Amino acid sequence: MDPTEKSKCIYIGNIDWNVPLKEVEDYLASISEDVSVVDIRVKEATTKKRDVGKCHGGSAQIEFESHDDASKALDTFQNLSNEIEDIPIGSIKSRWALNHAVDKKQHTEKKNEISQERILHRKMRAEKYARQRQAIAKRTDDLLEYINSSLKIKVGIELEILDSPPLSWSKEIPDEIDPMRGGGLRKGTERGKRKQVQVECFYDVLYEILNENEDKRSDIDNGLELVADLGSGAGNLSLPLAWLLKDNNSKYKVLAIDINKRSLQRLEERAERIQVELETLDEDLFNLINDVAKDEDPLKHCSAIVSLHACGAASDLAIENAVRREIPFIISPCCVGKAKAKRQAGNMPTMSAQRSGTPDSITYPRSSILREIVGDEDYNLILSAADYSASERIDLSSDKEMKHIHRGKLAKNLVETDRLMWAEERNYTIRLLEIPRLGNPRRYQIFVAGFK
Repeated sequence: MDPTEKSKCIYIGNIDWNVPLKEVEDYLASISEDVSVVDIRVKEATTKKRDVGKCHGGSAQIEFESHDDASKALDTFQNLSNEIEDIPIGSIKSRWALNHAVDKKQHTEKKNEISQERILHRKMRAEKYARQRQAIAKRTDDLLEYINSSLKIKVGIELEILDSPPLSWSKEIPDEIDPMRGGGLRKGTERGKRKQVQVECFYDVLYEILNENEDKRSDIDNGLELVADLGSGAGNLSLPLAWLLKDNNSKYKVLAIDINKRSLQRLEERAERIQVELETLDEDLFNLINDVAKDEDPLKHCSAIVSLHACGAASDLAIENAVRREIPFIISPCCVGKAKAKRQAGNMPTMSAQRSGTPDSITYPRSSILREIVGDEDYNLILSAADYSASERIDLSSDKEMKHIHRGKLAKNLVETDRLMWAEERNYTIRLLEIPRLGNPRRYQIFVAGFK
């Protein structure tokens, strides 16, 4: 501040938070003892978590009798900060502070000017981003139209809606099995009901696969064969499948695999409470691929691989684990846009974003057919569009919103078709299935299934 504005206050910053409030006040008073001090106000610490244990807010304002007193004190504090390295209350910084009515009025006027500039800047920036989004949407629409018209000639994957028999969740199934009652999802919500339908669809398709492949797996001994849930989490799919297979006197046992030890521990506790036997394995899906040729391969006696909502490239790792072992798979991918991120080589991923990232061994597009017509940059546009998730309170009468939903459906269909074509190129019979939708068309949930 210009000292000609005759301010009678100075501001002191960089005060050590750990110095008691009384010591700060006494020190500031002692430095200002040669001038007339009206008031010393040290900023109080807030109630925020980050300020727990602090004695104060780290700054103070000193008001003097006159401008001359304030000017003299300011020179004293500035000399101290320049000449003394170890100041008892911290590495202080001093400057003029607003105090009287004229100062406040000028400050308000200047603040209003800045606010108007910021509003204009934000408006221009919003308009710029809107134009960019429109250009990206147009590019994505053109790309999807071109790709779909090209693929229709080369491959035909019918999208069928699953009509799986419903389970009596409230009567015949233990609470611990229910994703809402035992899985921690809020009761009566669309998400909880959707999870129940997902389990029903998975079990329906899995039951069909296991029956169809009974004769083909005759080379395995009479012991229990595995159904492996890759990226199992706390078991909202693993546990119901284990209970349903046991209830039908099946010879199959569920192996839940996840990199999150805490999730597996919770799964084990849930299983123990209802005496359902299953196995768990703390492992990265990427490392599982390298176990194919080993005698101690944990999936050596696996009859099918399932995976519900393995984010990003984790779904591709689940499919590759199945294809490498020539066993069927049922996958319901999610968050496909996370596949755009690269996984750091050599590190065990602890963050969710890293587990969803793409290792060097996975390339997009997956299929050779799509790689002929789509490059990396264009495929990233498709991945982004496929991740679109509208609000639960979407306006179905909005043309703009419906275009978003339609674009997301086409992109999601294409990404999953690409995954299946990669498996088809490795002699798999493939199916693209849609889970029955609940409520508003907010999410487009797709199964990809492959049968060797």
